Amino acid sequence: HFVFYFFFSCSIEIDYVLREPVQSELVFGIALHHNDGTLMFGTNTHIEGVRFSSEDFGAVTTGTLNFGTVRCDIAEIPFLSGQYWLDVAVHREDGYPYDYRKRCVHFSLRGGNDQVGRVALKTSWTQSVSESRSIGNGES
Repeated sequence: HFVFYFFFSCSIEIDYVLREPVQSELVFGIALHHNDGTLMFGTNTHIEGVRFSSEDFGAVTTGTLNFGTVRCDIAEIPFLSGQYWLDVAVHREDGYPYDYRKRCVHFSLRGGNDQVGRVALKTSWTQSVSESRSIGNGES
């Protein structure tokens, strides 16, 4: 169980082992869920236009295993305080699953502000006077 603080950045690393040559594009994905099951965010390499070809994974021959890591950097997670889970997946482009790890990492977020809901938005408020009108001096 990990504890992070408001608007943290993180890197998610997915380690993999190839036992046989890659015949089609591999898609790596992540999903972040609130503890109540609400999907907060999900993406994958295919959605984001990141392509890994079989050459990217090296030659796999009989009796060998190729080990590697795919990394997803997230600049800022704007979730409010709460409990969350990470899912990771590896599948073919057509959706055929190779591996899906549901709730593989549990983490908590702490701190933040007094906003309500699940997501903290960076806001800015302004005020301006559009016009002034005389209301008279009280005489009818």
